[in-house]
Amino acid sequence: MQTSIKRLFSFCLAFLFIIITGCIGKPIQPTPTPIPPTATFPPPTPTSLPLAIRVNDGGILLSDYEEEVKRFDAASQALGKTYTPDEKKTKIEDDLIGYELLYQAAVKNGYKISDTDIEAHITQLTQAMGGPDAFNSWLQTNFYSNDSYHRFLVRSLGAAWQRDQIIKSLPATAEQVHARQIFFSREESAVNYRQKVDNGSDFAALANDADPVTKGDLGWFPKGYLLQPEVEEAAFQLQPGQVSQVIKSAIGFHLVQVIERDPARELTADAKTVLQGKAITDWVKQAKTTAQIQILIP
Repeated sequence: MQTSIKRLFSFCLAFLFIIITGCIGKPIQPTPTPIPPTATFPPPTPTSLPLAIRVNDGGILLSDYEEEVKRFDAASQALGKTYTPDEKKTKIEDDLIGYELLYQAAVKNGYKISDTDIEAHITQLTQAMGGPDAFNSWLQTNFYSNDSYHRFLVRSLGAAWQRDQIIKSLPATAEQVHARQIFFSREESAVNYRQKVDNGSDFAALANDADPVTKGDLGWFPKGYLLQPEVEEAAFQLQPGQVSQVIKSAIGFHLVQVIERDPARELTADAKTVLQGKAITDWVKQAKTTAQIQILIP
């Protein structure tokens, strides 16, 4: 249960990362800095073709959207996920709009890529897969045409470049707390244990009795890391040795004790990954508030 309160990426965000890193099949490394080509590749969405979603001056072709629906269905089935039609539509639209906004920001911030660079990436992937036949088979299996994959690659590389710019701005350290918890499915049990603490019982011993494997240890974590924000908020309000009141979350009830605090502790690799994902999600959310977005499909 301890791991259940760690921040887990949602399927939607994981799917977005797959898209913007271009890592379906063999990974394609995004260009870390702008490439100064002799000729730039044009925007991937010709306005003469029907759009499913308009995003500022660009957008998502209807044909590309329909292919994305097929990929989403295949990925959902593989993961054992089920969605209502409205949920599926929302997730697909959010993902496509998100990486389109990242791509547009990359272009605005100086990112450029040439036809030659795109062809080099496709050649690299083709060779890694074992040749043209294997690559074409992969395209068909993943519901891409040659043209749609070309557009996907242009967008994904640009979006990955912009993602890297966002990540670069994040600090390597953050305020963190080291805490332990006792988790309860029933509020009455949580209240009973809180009373034991008030009566002088040692919280560490109680946590050990409740969970002998982990002893309730949540480890060190920064703000934005735990899945249950109520638990995290309570932990950051405590000083070392203090125990929280009963905390109600979406999964149950908690008592938390802070063991240590550090105002600038180096982030672990896992924490960096979580905070980077949150930073990208927050960036996309903010970008959507100022973008001109028009959904053109029912």
